[in-house]
Amino acid sequence: MQTTHIFWKCYKVLKFWRIVHGTIQKILEYDIAMSYMVLYLCNFNSIREIIRVRDKYLIKILLIASKKAITRKWGKEDPPSQDQWIGIVEEIYTMEKLTHRLKLQQTQLEEKWEKWTLFKTKTATKTTDKTS
Repeated sequence: MQTTHIFWKCYKVLKFWRIVHGTIQKILEYDIAMSYMVLYLCNFNSIREIIRVRDKYLIKILLIASKKAITRKWGKEDPPSQDQWIGIVEEIYTMEKLTHRLKLQQTQLEEKWEKWTLFKTKTATKTTDKTS
């Protein structure tokens, strides 16, 4: 079995990638291609993909987290969920916060993760509104 099937072509995993793709577009607030080259290989030059320079770092983190979510569910029947993926992104964000604090680079952290923190704030607000 090829790794492209395991990480991309399997219909269960493809469903997860659609969730990741849609969420990334919400975070960025612009469209990106739903392609193997972009989402799996992080090749933003492959199909004239327009990714803003300041967003590349965050996109790579989000995509690394998506692959980590897949490997954590390795050998299980169900693909990762959006919540599992977001949990991994949050783990990475926590480590990034610690690293940037130690290096006294808080401003750099805020710039890199700005769209993620805005997304989390909007998501939390929507969740709060629904429970009220």
